[in-house]
Amino acid sequence: MSRYAAQMFKWDERKGLNMKEYFRLYKDRFPMLGVILEGWYGDTRFDCYDNLQVVRIHCYSSQPRVVIRDSNSPDFRFLTLPVDSQVKFQLVMGPNKYLTSICMVFDSASKTR
Repeated sequence: MSRYAAQMFKWDERKGLNMKEYFRLYKDRFPMLGVILEGWYGDTRFDCYDNLQVVRIHCYSSQPRVVIRDSNSPDFRFLTLPVDSQVKFQLVMGPNKYLTSICMVFDSASKTR
């Protein structure tokens, strides 16, 4: 039988807050742990959250960022990079013009600015 990590902590579902309220109350206390009471299925795998998922809320940032898929990791993890970063990039060519995953990441980032 599997156990949810949330079962290891005390929490009250009746006291659940949306992220705006949570941030307003606790923004000066990050990092902290929280439990997600209502899961969310987002457009990408890094926008999906499970019910009763315990997360570490590290900090708040309003910095524009680009989402990058790490092709060297076995699980294709996603990273975020500040748009104003000094990291240099070179567009890579694949057998069929450009690699679409790189183009899609940069296109979606430019639409949010």
